[in-house]
Amino acid sequence: MSAKTSPKHFYMVAAMVTYIRNETTQVTSDILSGDEQVVTKEAPKQRRVNIIMEMTRKAITESSINNARMAIFQRLAEESNISADEIKDFVFLGISHLGHMAPEDFYDMSGPKKTRTQH
Repeated sequence: MSAKTSPKHFYMVAAMVTYIRNETTQVTSDILSGDEQVVTKEAPKQRRVNIIMEMTRKAITESSINNARMAIFQRLAEESNISADEIKDFVFLGISHLGHMAPEDFYDMSGPKKTRTQH
């Protein structure tokens, strides 16, 4: 039996992101009224996202919040092709402490066929 790794604190982070795709700016020229700027964009869309955070300390710090925000941005880019420029609003809905345990216990890696999925 192999030794367990050091226990960590696990958190579920929930957030809601509002984004707008296809925002374009066109400049049209009119001799009578001068230059005019026209902005076309789609209606705002929202997406809820959950991530798991592993931390050695229980305290939620500004740094850990920023890391969670960046992890959510990365997940949105990978899964939905949403860029940081398209995000118009970001709200944390909650951060829940799930427990203090060894990663292999949290991810239930005791069986031979179980693998860890990382987001």
